[in-house]
Amino acid sequence: MREIVLATKNLSKNYNNFTALQNINMEIKQGEIYGLVGKNGAGKTTLLRLITGQAYGTEGDISLFGATSNADLNKQRKRNGAIIDMLPYR
Repeated sequence: MREIVLATKNLSKNYNNFTALQNINMEIKQGEIYGLVGKNGAGKTTLLRLITGQAYGTEGDISLFGATSNADLNKQRKRNGAIIDMLPYR
């Protein structure tokens, strides 16, 4: 059985009166490949920021390699890499 690498349960993110994500539930197992596809403003970047610890959810839970506490999540985040909203080269 493959390990669950990433799981979210009812993950939501609100910015003041704007809901960027609402009740996102997903599970990604070791070896699986996923792509996030959606229109501008759909919440793709917000989801990646929550997973990588660049922002925190308003509600819900994130699990990385079974870790759920903030300290353990930060340790597990070191196993991943992401470049989000890279500025254009000038």
